[in-house]
Amino acid sequence: REEHSVFVNPIHEEVRLHELSIVKEIVEQYDIDGFALDRCRYPNIYGDFSELSREKFEAYINAKVEHWPEDIFTADPNDEKQIVRGKLFGLWTEWRAMNIKSFVQQARAVVKTAKPDCLFCIYVGSWYPLYYREGVNWGSMTYQPKELDWVSENYHNAGYADELDFLMTGCYYPQVLKQEALDKGLKYWYSVEGGIEVSQQALNGQIPLFPSLYLLDYQGNPDQFARAVQMCKDRSQGVMLFDLVYIENYGWWDRIKQLLT
Repeated sequence: REEHSVFVNPIHEEVRLHELSIVKEIVEQYDIDGFALDRCRYPNIYGDFSELSREKFEAYINAKVEHWPEDIFTADPNDEKQIVRGKLFGLWTEWRAMNIKSFVQQARAVVKTAKPDCLFCIYVGSWYPLYYREGVNWGSMTYQPKELDWVSENYHNAGYADELDFLMTGCYYPQVLKQEALDKGLKYWYSVEGGIEVSQQALNGQIPLFPSLYLLDYQGNPDQFARAVQMCKDRSQGVMLFDLVYIENYGWWDRIKQLLT
C-alpha cells in the first residue's frame, strides 16, 4: 500500500525507549504547562504483521495462530478497500489497542514523574466507531461499546482515557448539526454535533473533552465556522482549533476573539 508517512512498531522495545526519551527531554528541559501526544497509534488496519507482532500476539492469546494472517483478516477480493474478518479479528483489535494503552501509561509516568502538575493529554480523531483501524481505544475503561460488531469481550480494558487529564478529538466535519450529516446520507457522527456526542459517550464523563475543528472545512464560510465553535462550547469543556495558519490566512483573528470570549 502507498502511504504518506512511516510509522514505527509500538511494541518494539527500542522504539519505546527512544520515544519515551524524547518525552522525558521535553518535559524536563522546557517550561511547559502540558504535554500532548499526537498520532500515538498504528498507521491503519494493515499495520503490523511482522514476525515480532505475531510472536507478541500469540503470547497475548496464549495460542498459535494457525493461519496467518487469514485468522485475523484478509483483503476482500471484491473490494480492495474492505477486509474480511477472521476468527481472531476481535482479539487482534483488542491486543493492538492494549499495546497503545501501555505506551500511553509509560508516557504519562514519564511526564508526571518529571512534572506532577504538567497536564497530559492526547489528540485523536472523533470517529470512535472506526478508530479500531488505528489500533486505539481512546474511550474510558468504563465504556463498553458492545453495539459495535468488531468489539471483543474485553475491548473496554484497552481504553486509555482514564490515564489523561483531558482529551482532544478531531471533529473534522463541515457539517455542524447531526441532521446536516444525515441529509447528505452520512452517519450522524460525521458532524461536529455527532462527533462530540460520540466522544462524550466514549469518555463516559471521566475526563474533560475539547473537540477540535479543522478550519479548512470552513474556508469562505465564517458563519458555519461560528456555529461549529458555539457547538463545541455548548457541548464540551471548550474548543481546539486546527490550525492557526488558517486563522491568519482567512483574517479571522478578530472573529476568533469574539467567538471565544
